Amino acid sequence: MNYKMVLVSVISVFLVGCSALGIGTGKQQDAILKFINDDVEEASQHQENSALLFNELLMDPEIEEDVMVDRIKNEVIPEAEKAVDIVENIDVPIEELEEPYAFLKEGLDSYTNVLHIYLKLIETNDLTIEEELDEAFSGYDTALEKYHNSIEELADEFDIEYERYETDVE
Repeated sequence: MNYKMVLVSVISVFLVGCSALGIGTGKQQDAILKFINDDVEEASQHQENSALLFNELLMDPEIEEDVMVDRIKNEVIPEAEKAVDIVENIDVPIEELEEPYAFLKEGLDSYTNVLHIYLKLIETNDLTIEEELDEAFSGYDTALEKYHNSIEELADEFDIEYERYETDVE
């Protein structure tokens, strides 16, 4: 199973999580808190479930290719797509959330793209897809970092205590 060797460098999947606590009140602060604590948290749960399933498959030395393909198609990708659907339906009520929202959407779209490219790699066993896979994963990681940076800036501006945590799953 050569395709498992390809992902050794990108197997680490960062599970996004964060929480925020407001120090005061206001329409903008309330909107930011809802965005972080409710909307993003819900999407994050589905992305995390997808990543955990994906890593479970990658770490199983005895899994057959056809079983892996079926589970990626029927479990891993649908869970990631639920996160994308949730993000697409987030109401962005204030201008200040537009940039973090765009980065979040970009990151989850990139993560879903990684899964589709990896599936293509398994189905075709075409190792030339490795570079495309690395780029897609890098896009996910970059968008995620931009998202966190933009949220941290908002938190500072609006007196919000923001806690960021990521889990490195290997």
